[in-house]
Amino acid sequence: MACWQWNRNSPPWTGRRRAAHRCSATLLWDGEWEITYITFRDMGAAFAVAIMGIYLLVVGQFGSFKVPIVILVPVPLTLIGIVLGHWAFGMPFTATSMIGFIALAGIIVRNSILLVDFINHRRVQGGPLREALLEAGAPPGSNPFC
Repeated sequence: MACWQWNRNSPPWTGRRRAAHRCSATLLWDGEWEITYITFRDMGAAFAVAIMGIYLLVVGQFGSFKVPIVILVPVPLTLIGIVLGHWAFGMPFTATSMIGFIALAGIIVRNSILLVDFINHRRVQGGPLREALLEAGAPPGSNPFC
């Protein structure tokens, strides 16, 4: 349909096609969704590679194949919280949300490494595992904000 032939009785065709004339116009609704899909795909692949890299680095640091799994377990749990939060507030999961998830996953991995390292140091000093775990959860001198 040429641009001068469109009126209120016949809406324009919204599919994909090349314009037959220079003055023809095509209305595409999938532009933003396509960009979002490509962004999710690329960030998801980069995130998977980053998780594999973190796993290998933590294996090298701690000399164990089990410790990195303990460190990385909270990452999928954050995704559950993010999805529930988006659902509770009726918000769509956008590219900005994905960037926030990746940043939060990095913070969680860092904190998990610090906790595991603290527990390992306490155990090397001769303390029992239970005390090391309790001390890692609430270090001495930490007071509530109440």
